[in-house]
Amino acid sequence: MTMCPRCGRELPDKRSACPHCGLATRFPARPKLTALEAPPQKVQRTSTQPDSLMQMVPGDSKAIWQASPSGLQPGSGMFAGSQAEAKLQPGTYLHNSRYRLLSSLSTQIWLYNSYETNWLAQGINTHVFITEVMLPESNRDTLQSLTRQMARMLSLAGTLTGAARLIDAFSEYGRTFFVFHAPAGETLASQIQSKRHLSEQEVLEGCLQVAEQLQKLESHSLIHGRISPHTIIVEQQSRQWHLLHFSAFLAGRAHRYLSPMPPEQLPPYAMPEGTLLDPRADLYALLATAYHALTGLAPERGHLISPRKLNQTLSVPLNDLLMQGLHPDINRRYQSATALVRDLNYLLNHEDEPAIDPMAQMFAEFAEEDEYESRAKLIPRPEDLPPISSGNDLLLASCWLAGITACLTLLTLWK
Repeated sequence: MTMCPRCGRELPDKRSACPHCGLATRFPARPKLTALEAPPQKVQRTSTQPDSLMQMVPGDSKAIWQASPSGLQPGSGMFAGSQAEAKLQPGTYLHNSRYRLLSSLSTQIWLYNSYETNWLAQGINTHVFITEVMLPESNRDTLQSLTRQMARMLSLAGTLTGAARLIDAFSEYGRTFFVFHAPAGETLASQIQSKRHLSEQEVLEGCLQVAEQLQKLESHSLIHGRISPHTIIVEQQSRQWHLLHFSAFLAGRAHRYLSPMPPEQLPPYAMPEGTLLDPRADLYALLATAYHALTGLAPERGHLISPRKLNQTLSVPLNDLLMQGLHPDINRRYQSATALVRDLNYLLNHEDEPAIDPMAQMFAEFAEEDEYESRAKLIPRPEDLPPISSGNDLLLASCWLAGITACLTLLTLWK
């Protein structure tokens, strides 16, 4: 089954355009290949349209499986039984050998044996990213509805963010696959690994770029769900940060497979509450990623160390912004991408007064103090106490007593 990258509807194999939205696609005719054919030496492009479905002349059409003694061939249907249980391996050909899996980038396991895996793959003379989605859904209508919703929302997310454009979607080996354009650049994780930590200016600019993308997603009720240094790419030419590897489950709002999630199955930069279908989760994950980029260490859930303790070159305003965004109380954090964009703009350009939460600032100050300093501040120093006046306390007390007695006597006689 092949799906339209724009609207997510199923495409008839012989049509050159989607009958629902009109997107032009191309399915070139090709002979059926056997596993014994020798691999060709060249890869040829059969279409010049960037969003068209293009065909790569394959080498060995056998898929490489971890466990498949019978030798499964590409082109299997959605409900292929044992095919869905086999684990795909690097070297597997997909979609009539148009794509070849190169390496697995990450896997997120959801509920009921569902999961999604991000792959780097070889397309037509270029690399692509492929998201492999496993939905153990027995009802075909429900499955098609879910995959259509995923395709529609992933396509919209790519249009809004400008980098992770959906260019193909199909079903094979009992799974659904979404193919994305792979921009030239390196992941933020690679930069952190090579530099230990990034400069404050670089992180501020990158966070602002991603926050503006989240602002667009927020206006369409879209959630990335898996923001981390591995899902942000720094483009080679512009040095801009872009979001990659959107979660198909969160984009398609597959609620059944998302909650309640055990803490050990949450994405690594998810907020402690474990809430996934919440735009604030993306804001928390972005600032946790910035914390990692600035300090070289990922923040620990439930035990947040002030970033200035780990990197003393950080400015106090940026330290306060991170402490607010990662505050233990969800209501003290940023509640919208618009608020985060405003404060990041201030730190970069000093345009407006920042709206840093004073409670978050106080929390940051407490986090910077050690236990001894915190206790010492509760007890005043001896030199700070007021001086004790010198005098005859007994004589002063006697005078007060005599005066009170005289007043009482006068009142009694007056009556």
